[in-house]
Amino acid sequence: MKMIFFIMQVISIFTLVGIIFVPIGVVALLASHDVMLLKFLGYENACVPSNMTDNKIGYIQNPNISKACTRVLKVKFKYF
Repeated sequence: MKMIFFIMQVISIFTLVGIIFVPIGVVALLASHDVMLLKFLGYENACVPSNMTDNKIGYIQNPNISKACTRVLKVKFKYF
């Protein structure tokens, strides 16, 4: 059984979809203006011990060496 849509049904469905999703899009657009790009040195530059910088793959593959690394990142953000 095929469904037959009349023009008023189609317009009503599009209007309903617009009423639902346009506000969501506006909120997402406004939130995207507050996104900041942070440059952060990677794990391989800061967390590999100095005696292993020549053999980073060996360091990563060695299960006997602890890979724990703590990084502190301070972000200064201006609010309106």
